[in-house]
Amino acid sequence: MLIAGGVAGLISAAPVLSIGCCLWVLAAGAVSVLFYRNRAAISVPVGLGARLGTVTGMVASLVNSAVTTLTILVMGSGKMRDTMRQAMEQSATRNPDPNAQQMVHGIMQFITSPGGFALMMTLGFAINFLALMAFAAAGGALGASLFGKRKSSQ
Repeated sequence: MLIAGGVAGLISAAPVLSIGCCLWVLAAGAVSVLFYRNRAAISVPVGLGARLGTVTGMVASLVNSAVTTLTILVMGSGKMRDTMRQAMEQSATRNPDPNAQQMVHGIMQFITSPGGFALMMTLGFAINFLALMAFAAAGGALGASLFGKRKSSQ
């Protein structure tokens, strides 16, 4: 569980590979069931597979969050906030409605402030935690149904 979750968390934080983050975590949940089945030498029911996947997702999320935090510290949060500001300004200019533009500018000012940025990152980490746990739990349940049964040696 720890190995599969850690690897999935690292891959999910990698710039290009992060596109398939849900796929990596789904696979990690299934692989954790395979590791557990081989180590414990027992069949893994679907419910246990989902629980193993959930723990794998927690580990993946923690590793992913740690790598993301280190990246922000190395890059500097100012550069990230500037990138967010530019993207939101482009979004606002594409909308012809002046009320929408004013609303986007107000949101942009809040999100790019230090407190707003911290709130956004905290919410992002929380959503990431829940999503990765859910995908890994689904992968664990899928892994248990696919290869959770031990072959009986007769």
